[in-house]
Amino acid sequence: MLLITKLLIANRGEIAVRIIKTCREMGIATVAVFSEVDEHAPHVRLADEAVFIGRAPAHDSYLNMEKIITAALRTGAQAIHPGYGFLAENPLFAERVVAAGLIFIGPPASAMRQMAHKQNAKKLVMGLWLPVVPGYDGQAQYLVALREAAERIGYPVLLKAAAGGGGLGQRVVWNPSELETAVAAAEQEARQAFGDDTLIMEKFFRHVRHIEIQIMADQAGVVVYFPERECSLQRRRQKIIEETPSPNPAFTDELRAEMGHAAVAIAQAVGYVGVGTVEFLVDDTNQYYFLEMNTRLQVEHPITEAIAEMDLVRTQIELAQGASLSWTQDGIYFFGRYACAIEARIYAEDPAHDFRPSAGQIIGWQPPTPRSDLRVESGIEQGTAVPADYDPLLLKIIAMGVDRAATLRLLVRALQETVVQGVATNIPLLLGLLQHPRVQAGELHTELVAELFPATHTPPLDPANQLALLAVALVWHNSQPTAAPRYDQPPRATLRTQWVVDGSETIEISHSQYGAQQWQVQWGTQTAVVQLVRREVEWLTVRVDGWQQRYHVVVAGAVLHIHAPMLGAHTVGRQSRFGRAIGAGQGGYTAAMPGRVVQVLVGVGDVVSAGQVLMVLESMKMEHALCAAEPGTIAQVHAAVGDAVNTGDVLVEMAPK
Repeated sequence: MLLITKLLIANRGEIAVRIIKTCREMGIATVAVFSEVDEHAPHVRLADEAVFIGRAPAHDSYLNMEKIITAALRTGAQAIHPGYGFLAENPLFAERVVAAGLIFIGPPASAMRQMAHKQNAKKLVMGLWLPVVPGYDGQAQYLVALREAAERIGYPVLLKAAAGGGGLGQRVVWNPSELETAVAAAEQEARQAFGDDTLIMEKFFRHVRHIEIQIMADQAGVVVYFPERECSLQRRRQKIIEETPSPNPAFTDELRAEMGHAAVAIAQAVGYVGVGTVEFLVDDTNQYYFLEMNTRLQVEHPITEAIAEMDLVRTQIELAQGASLSWTQDGIYFFGRYACAIEARIYAEDPAHDFRPSAGQIIGWQPPTPRSDLRVESGIEQGTAVPADYDPLLLKIIAMGVDRAATLRLLVRALQETVVQGVATNIPLLLGLLQHPRVQAGELHTELVAELFPATHTPPLDPANQLALLAVALVWHNSQPTAAPRYDQPPRATLRTQWVVDGSETIEISHSQYGAQQWQVQWGTQTAVVQLVRREVEWLTVRVDGWQQRYHVVVAGAVLHIHAPMLGAHTVGRQSRFGRAIGAGQGGYTAAMPGRVVQVLVGVGDVVSAGQVLMVLESMKMEHALCAAEPGTIAQVHAAVGDAVNTGDVLVEMAPK
């Protein structure tokens, strides 16, 4: 068996950190690669060595095969682990790694190539007499052919990037009038993410489950499978919560075995070696359809590790070195200490604003209380930059338990304790989902998130919680860290101040201070007594009318970022008496998030209509259109294709029509 002593990780973020941890346990030295925006990232600090590979855009760094292979050769690494995303499922990269005399931690390029393009994979699976999702293989890419295919399949249909995954390059088309726009958007996104804009089309099922089977295979052709992972809780066809086993009571041992054997047959048909995942859709009659095969490690691999009590990254490395599987299917013990495991993915995005990406800097970070039945896979720390150039995944939290109810409770508490400040996250959405009766009952399907929580949904703060936030901000600005509490002094003059909560709602309060640590606050018709109990470096313990909580507080400019387990993450800023500045001015269209311009569709003097797309930005691997709110004439265009822009930058100025 070959022996790897040094390994380069061709990735970043939490998966790079995850691989480093296993390599340390195996005695393998690690080499990180990093772009200009990741110089101080945790994976760079944790690796034994690190190599700079280029500018922030992925095609200049993490997608640059030559730079990555050169870095491995330069540092004396014998192997490259691609993680997931970027080059992980690129057969050309696998071939070039092997041609350079290095070991690729993944399947043979031949197996990857057969599964890499979804139309080829479907043809192979149909040849095994296994059911596949009805669709079009994309041989002809012109619009007329795609329109004919959609009519034949029947609307709604799903456009997918043939070379992609992770929800990128996908669009649901509900009727013929939407097809042309959806094709253009899907092609552009696929080209940006994978360098290949080939599309396929599938029948879009509204209420199905997304089930995947983990397999592993050695070079002797032995393939085994593990219990299913339920991945039906998704937003924009991107998984956000996964669990094993499926909570569907109709998912019997017989169905598990049938789907497991189907996954094994597919892996054997392509000569697979290593760790991989076969994905299926399952309808309400328990009919399953092959969806795709992911020829890499999955984001949700920790839940399989939890119930199988194994390390899949270690297995990947051992299989790549030529090791044989030491067990047969009958010898696999599916459930060890834990009978259930559930993972929640925390993304830098704002569910209240159509899942808008949220780039910035982590100014406050605290993981949940450590426990043996809780696992945190993180790529961040205090001060970490969250760039707009890459996937918005920040970390994952995995809860394990003896049953599903206990596991759900543990995961909810862990999310409540998790502090991520400086960027918006989807934690409020995750908590809302995990505590919803339908999710707790296991009534899952791929459209449930959209049904329960529309894109504009944001849980409103009740008056008591709003008052708690205002009390924390008031205490932070007015208390003395070392002053002893005294409540016998006469009140000072009553002051009126205005505060902006979560960047939008302005609230005015009146407050009088009694001594150094106590205030009387009036807000509308409500009156409360606010007391400072304890002040630490980044923590305040505040009592409001006897209700006491401990808050994590970080200051960024004039804004307080406040977090408490039962309150979540919020911001409070003090309002100037002169009012807030107006950013873009009348007639100006600004960037809603940091990103890069990928299309400019108008020029000076163009007459545009309401709703017309003016410019397209790419942020965190997703595209976002800047549209005209009303008819008018383009007066100025302030950005060109390739320009990096920040939140609030004026991109287009328009004169009213």
